Amino acid sequence: MIEAVLALIMSHILTRPVYAVEYPKPIEKPFIALEHDGSYIPTPEPIVEKKKTPQDLVAAEFGYNSVMWHIARCESNFRQFEPDGRVLKSYYGTDDWGIFQINRYYHLETSKKLGHDIMTIEGNIAYAKFLYQQNGTKDWLASKECWSKI
Repeated sequence: MIEAVLALIMSHILTRPVYAVEYPKPIEKPFIALEHDGSYIPTPEPIVEKKKTPQDLVAAEFGYNSVMWHIARCESNFRQFEPDGRVLKSYYGTDDWGIFQINRYYHLETSKKLGHDIMTIEGNIAYAKFLYQQNGTKDWLASKECWSKI
């Protein structure tokens, strides 16, 4: 009797039509919706802008390995700020500030008239560019021994 039941089950299984089953493609990336044809609309990749380093900011104005890039390296080691957030001031008791160690006594009024805040890295670099266009490297002669060896 068991053999008859097994024979009946087997004949039923073997005579059933087999249908091909299509499975959806695996999702490789997150998606936000499906198109009408069943394809996925992928989630856009987030745009992550790399934060620019002080070296990058100086290079954007003067170029990497330029004399002004080396002046910033020698004057401040590319620092606009102290670790505690204060603007970098000269260690030699002068009134020189920021990445290019611009002297406030001589340059603050002119820098303000030009719209450059030398206490910000962007303003310090912009005013250094102005000085370089006007005077060449004359305003950084005190550190020439360091930057002239490029």
